[in-house]
Order: sequence, then structure tokens, then C-alpha cells
Amino acid sequence: MNWEKNKATLDSLLAAGKNSELRGALMMLNVVDIAEYMTTLETDKMLRLYRLLPKDISADVFAYMDDEQRRKLIESIGDKEVGALVDDMFVDDAVDFLEEMPAGLVRRVLANVSEDQRKVINRILSYPDNSAGSIMTTEYCEFHEGITAREAMKELKRTGIDKETIYTLYVLDAQRKLIGILPLRKLILAEPDTLIEQLMDPSFVCVGTLDDQEAVAEVVRKYDLTSVPVVDKEGRMVGIITADDIMDVIQDEATEDIEKMAALLPSENEYMKTNVFTLAKNRLPWLLFLMISGIFTGLIIQHFEDTLTNLYAHPDEMHALIDYITEYRLTYVRMLIDNLQPDVIFSHDDWGTKNALFMKPEMWREFFKEPYRRFYGYIRSRGVIAIHHADSYLVPIVDDMAEIGIQVWQGVLPENDIPALQAHLNGRLTLMG
Repeated sequence: MNWEKNKATLDSLLAAGKNSELRGALMMLNVVDIAEYMTTLETDKMLRLYRLLPKDISADVFAYMDDEQRRKLIESIGDKEVGALVDDMFVDDAVDFLEEMPAGLVRRVLANVSEDQRKVINRILSYPDNSAGSIMTTEYCEFHEGITAREAMKELKRTGIDKETIYTLYVLDAQRKLIGILPLRKLILAEPDTLIEQLMDPSFVCVGTLDDQEAVAEVVRKYDLTSVPVVDKEGRMVGIITADDIMDVIQDEATEDIEKMAALLPSENEYMKTNVFTLAKNRLPWLLFLMISGIFTGLIIQHFEDTLTNLYAHPDEMHALIDYITEYRLTYVRMLIDNLQPDVIFSHDDWGTKNALFMKPEMWREFFKEPYRRFYGYIRSRGVIAIHHADSYLVPIVDDMAEIGIQVWQGVLPENDIPALQAHLNGRLTLMG
């Protein structure tokens, strides 16, 4: 799909006021793309576009808009439209939206939704943050034991349109306790008069309402599930958690881990939408910790010569240690790229002093060349520019630096004879002061 071309077409139709053609063009797009386009519009144009969408499509588009755009839209439409919009959303999407909104806006929304929807939303909002109950949906397909495959298919056709997923069906007893799961494929292929308890799988996996969302994500990963049932303390089924919500959990937890690695206190707000004073406040505790720990760093550096000695004395153990550190750095940079999508990654590692390497070039190649090739090779394979900072004398290994995937050497000192280096490298490695 040519996004720029589609966007230009939509902009043109919107500016010309050709609502019929604009609606038709929007119907050709995925709801995710419509939501992305709406984030580029001013509030009045966004509202106009929203009102062109069919009722069922508008709720799906709203679920994919960012929090700021959703807030603006809710503030711009009438109470009846608010109620209709939230009633048409899946419950888990509605809860996610309300959790990010100001209290006044939440009250307005809940005052205008149907009583049934309000009860369900309030129940899910009452669960602790980051628990399975807080991210589940109640819109799943359930059947009670004793009915046939024919009856189950008839019920599925009647109610399935309003469910978040129908690929896995859940069988309950008279007390609403979960007794088995039934894949849709198995139901479709079954003989019509077969009882569903003969078709179901009684050895299912489930989670509790108060289980931590990270534990739920691990269950989904371990058992390769597309959805997982949620039960209360008595084993009664209360909802399901779908794979798309698990992906959100994984992304949130990964972002939190990255913030901790970057010496930032985790924040509920997106990094690029957080003001500089909040970022500074979040970083201050870590900076204080680093300042104190820095006092001990000098003592540790005094023993650095032992590390160099160990390269000679214990080469196998040092290779294992360097491999371990490389795996850690690869894990970190993988999370960084997955969550922040940077254009450039800047890595700092001095390999020498102003006048010499810390070790012979042959030893650097033996211990460090391949680990760095893996590190910078992965960064470049993800389409990210690799910049290495080293304010050191590195002439003996400059060809190796270009070979392992470094694109920019930042911090080049005059002692490296920069004009001669540029002529030698011939564009293979960009030098930056």
C-alpha cells in the first residue's frame, strides 16, 4: 500500500468537501490506517471524518487512535454519540480508553453508556492495575454442557457477531465453572448430534483474575495460545484475555525495562510526549545513585590491569565472559529497536588511550572483533545506523572497525592523522570529531 499516495487522496477529498467519495476511500482502508490518518488532522477535520464512518467501523477506528486524539474527539461530540460509541466498543478497549482519561471525562462517558455496559466496565475497572482482571474482556463465546454441536452452531451464529473472538469456545457447567475448551474448527467438523462435552478438551490452561499480567503473558507464550480464559477464586469463568492485549502487555513491560536500563523511573506516559522536567525528575534518583557508586568506580579501575592479564592467563574464561556480555547487549539493543524504532544507535567503547591501543591489535581481534561484529551486524540488519564513540588512537584496527559494521566513528582524535585515515578508508567509515 502506498501510504503517502492514499494520504494525499484523502487530504484532497477532505479539502474539496467530497464526502461521498471520501467515505468510499476510507472504506478501502484498514481501521488501523484510518486511525493513523485521523491523528494527522486538526480536531474539526477529525470530527468531520469520524462522522462519515459507519457506526460499526467508527468504534474500531476509535480503539486504535492515541489517547490525546480520543480525548479531543470525546470532548467534541454530544452525549448520545459518546454513549453509542462506547457501547459499540469491545469492553477491554473501552476500559483501556477510560483508564487514560481524566476523571471528569470518565464520569461523562459512564453516564451515557447503557446500564449493562456500565456495570461491566465498572467491574473491570475495580480490579487491581496490571492484573489479569484489568485487561480481560467479557465478550467471549460460552456454552453450557448438555447441548449438541448443531445447537452450539446455531447459538454461535446468533451471538458470535458481538464477540471479540470466536476461534476458541468455552464450555461451562451449571455453576458457570469452566470445564473445557472447544476449538471452532472441531465444532464445525463435528457430527451435528454430538454433545459438546464429547468434543471439548478438559485439559485447559487458565489464569486467575488477580494474576499479574506478566505471568499471564508468560502462560500465553509458553502454551502458544491465541486467548486464555480468566476465572475467579471459585473457578467460575469471568472473561478471556486475547493475544492482542498480551502483545500490549509485552510492549509495556519491555518499555519499562528499557527505561530502567536507561536510568529512568518508569512512566505511564509516552517518552516523546513527556515534558523535559518530568524526564529530569524521573532520572534524578538514578543520577544520585550513580554519583554515589561513582566513588567506588575509581577503586575498581585500579584493578583493571587484572582484566588485561586474564586475557593472557585465562583465555577460555574471558571468551565466555565476553560472549555473556555480548548476549546482554544484543538483548538490550533488540528491546530498544522493537520499542523505540530509533534511526541511530550510539555505542561508547574506548579501545585505547590517546596514543596507543590497550592491547595488541592481534589480541583485540582474537577476543573482541567477532562479538562486536555480531553486535553491530544486528543493529545494521534492523536498518539502524551504527555509530561508535571512541576518543582513542585506533589506527591499527580501523580497517577492522569498517569490516565489523561500524558506519560512523565519532570522537576521532587528531593523533589518528585524520586526513591520512580518510584517504585510506575511501568512504568505508565516516569519521566524526
